[in-house]
Amino acid sequence: MNNMKDLRFDTLYAVYSGGDLKTAEEKRLASLHPVQALKELGIRYFHATPQTMGDQFWFWNCTNVPDELPPYLSLLGLDPRKCSGVSEDVANKIIENRSTND
Repeated sequence: MNNMKDLRFDTLYAVYSGGDLKTAEEKRLASLHPVQALKELGIRYFHATPQTMGDQFWFWNCTNVPDELPPYLSLLGLDPRKCSGVSEDVANKIIENRSTND
């Protein structure tokens, strides 16, 4: 477990790649709503942004992130100020939260 990270939950991968999921627990978590899956993984986040065009959820400022993630979760690596679906107000709050918790 380490510092704050942004995560992408790829719902299409979770639904259609059952053969790539290693354990029954990975398969069970993949079948849940992304918010519920993160809760069950013990991952906390500041804000969730659904991305319906990409069938993804973006989770900003996550903590308690395990070193090894299931294959449908990956690091996001985007600036929220430059992302569609994230308002300027929300992006600024994400950045502010990030800077106050570093």
